[in-house]
Amino acid sequence: MKHTFDFLAAKKYTALISGSIFILGIVFFVLNGSDFKYGIDFQGGSQLQVELGYKRIESAYFESNILNKIPQEQDKDFILTLYNKDLDTSSYILEDNLTPRQKSKLTDLLKSVQYKYQSTVKEIRNTISDLGEGSNVDVIAMGDDNTEFRIRASLGKSIPKADKVKLIENEVIHPLKEKYSDSKILTQPDYTALIISLSIDLGEDSSVADLQDLLGKAVSIKPFEKGNKSKYIMDTTFSQLIAKKKVEEPLQKKFPQLNIKDNTTYDPTQGAAIKEQAFLVSLLVLALILIYIGIRFEFKFGVAAIIALVHDVIVVLCFVLFFDREVDIPTVVALLTIMGYSLNDTIVIFDRIRENKEILATEDNNLVVNNSINQSLSRTIVTSLTTLFVVACLLFLGGPALENLSFALFVGVIVGTYSSIFVASPVLVIWENFLAKRDSRKVNKLRKSAPGKKTKKSEDKVVV
Repeated sequence: MKHTFDFLAAKKYTALISGSIFILGIVFFVLNGSDFKYGIDFQGGSQLQVELGYKRIESAYFESNILNKIPQEQDKDFILTLYNKDLDTSSYILEDNLTPRQKSKLTDLLKSVQYKYQSTVKEIRNTISDLGEGSNVDVIAMGDDNTEFRIRASLGKSIPKADKVKLIENEVIHPLKEKYSDSKILTQPDYTALIISLSIDLGEDSSVADLQDLLGKAVSIKPFEKGNKSKYIMDTTFSQLIAKKKVEEPLQKKFPQLNIKDNTTYDPTQGAAIKEQAFLVSLLVLALILIYIGIRFEFKFGVAAIIALVHDVIVVLCFVLFFDREVDIPTVVALLTIMGYSLNDTIVIFDRIRENKEILATEDNNLVVNNSINQSLSRTIVTSLTTLFVVACLLFLGGPALENLSFALFVGVIVGTYSSIFVASPVLVIWENFLAKRDSRKVNKLRKSAPGKKTKKSEDKVVV
């Protein structure tokens, strides 16, 4: 049986390609501070989707573009009265005394003019306060009109205890003591905990709503005991307080009508735990794969597959470094998906190798493996191209939310196909050739240590 392509002959070149990527990856890793660029779910931070809201239209613009377009004087007088009240245009359509006709008319007029705050990615990023060393602010415009943005602000390095104490004092305790002068702290907060909890006696009656207005949504408030209106338990995290102080408040100051449509906060301590769990899950997956392939095939097949999978993960992470991508939970999901995809492709080739070893037991090992790869090649190419097309659609059309996931998958599908042919199979051949040479050396050693002895009978041959 003849093979079409001699894949194993290229193993030196493919080893050079993979090795070069590894070396470049190490260089980028060192230049990057010996760490990856982690997303906010690992590093801690806040993700917001904000709409900048409405702005007051200047009087000259108001008169020329709105007031002069109103045909009826009574409507014109009414809307001019509202304008002179110094209300935002968004408040006009919320006035309770508007008739349905007036609401409809005013809404149509407001739709015909640019009355929303507009900004730029650079301006939004500059508006947000400095989050500290190692922090990163990523701003993405969600539309073409520059009125809605997604903001991902990572907090950088862990917060020193002194800063934590100051943060709780400034954002929780001082505002309470300013409004409730007789307030007393009942339980001191534990600054090492993930959730900071403190109990406080205000010294007078209040309500959860009033306290929430005072401290904001970053603090969760509940009564200390049922029916007691002066004692409350307050829970928060440092990430929430920092996001409120350095992200939300500066934006709300610049854009008074800011509408926060979505706000998710991640704590650095929680992110570190997630990072550790992701690493342990990956190790567990590799161990289970080794056991599975060892049972279904042989142990040497399992080792070859694991080496290929580790190769895939390292190469994908190298490309993440090359393109300055974040490592976040979707990236970890993509890596686990890539491991499964690459393993499936490798098992198909390994299964064909096992079948051909039984059929072509006397053939050279390299020939058997090459034939097996060629027989599986059409299936490998069709599957990979089909998968790659779908992932490419996610990458180029999926939007910012899917960028990290789809990028890792896109690289992973290519690398997984490459490793099934040029990494897993050559490793298997190298292993088998090594074992064969080792067994051959053992046999030769035994023969030398126990040479054949001539018998007396063989020496005393008598010719009749």
